[in-house]
Amino acid sequence: MHSLRHKPESQHHVNATLARLQQVDWQAEPTDPDFHILLFREYLRRASWFAVLVRPPHWPFFNVAGTILPALGSPAFHLDFVQSLAVSPLIQRLALWMLQFALVKDILGKRWLVPAFCDEPYEPLLMLLESGGVLSQEHGFVDVTYRGLFLRPPREALGFIPHT
Repeated sequence: MHSLRHKPESQHHVNATLARLQQVDWQAEPTDPDFHILLFREYLRRASWFAVLVRPPHWPFFNVAGTILPALGSPAFHLDFVQSLAVSPLIQRLALWMLQFALVKDILGKRWLVPAFCDEPYEPLLMLLESGGVLSQEHGFVDVTYRGLFLRPPREALGFIPHT
């Protein structure tokens, strides 16, 4: 069931995230795989804080917003937009989760009290997609712009050096 159970104070974060996703050239050729790997490692570092706290069933990609507000659904326009993207199911899920995370920030507004060390998890992945990066996941590794990276447990990713 996909419905908006909470009314956001504003749509600022959702609108900004949606605008950025709409500007992604999904057919762009990747130009900087080393930068994409740094961005992916930064995503792992950020997501690991949430993963260690909530222990999601899947790693490294999971619905952070769903762990914060489990009853959160998705407005129909989010689903329509994401389903219209000619991308892999993984990228569609990530786009939806980015929008849901933005929605949580809009719903909570000034009550957004996440510790400073828990940076916004999806920002590095959005930057990766904006710069033509490619992601896919196989058994035990993630392919980042055609380079395979073995997955490490979330606790190991906590120690990655920040790259933003």
